[in-house]
Amino acid sequence: MRVELPNPLAEINGVKRRELYHKLFADAVVQVEIPEVLAVPRSAVLSPGAAPVLYVDKGGGAYEQRRLRLGRAGDDEYEVLDGVADGERVVTQGGMLIDAQAQLNASANQQTGEGVSGRDFTGATNALPP
Repeated sequence: MRVELPNPLAEINGVKRRELYHKLFADAVVQVEIPEVLAVPRSAVLSPGAAPVLYVDKGGGAYEQRRLRLGRAGDDEYEVLDGVADGERVVTQGGMLIDAQAQLNASANQQTGEGVSGRDFTGATNALPP
């Protein structure tokens, strides 16, 4: 962050000079107010680019894929604008395994001519509240 400060002339012992020296550096703490938002860990979001998704734990080893609309990205979390509700348990580890199994299931169902929902999947992984 860059900050510009006034640097008036001051007379010290009969010599006029600036109060702050040229190329002076300082450490500072910046406090900002951030509103509370719904956020999920970055590890929960698959393909954070054009079509971000995550998996919600539906219980009993079943998971549901959700498309997300993401807001701001933090160091460890993404702000979620749409796609998951407060209190829902989201998969934070193993999401890629669930996604791969879902794609295999969808491919097998297409080959056998069965209907494909493309939404609910069964697998095992860690799930945490958002």
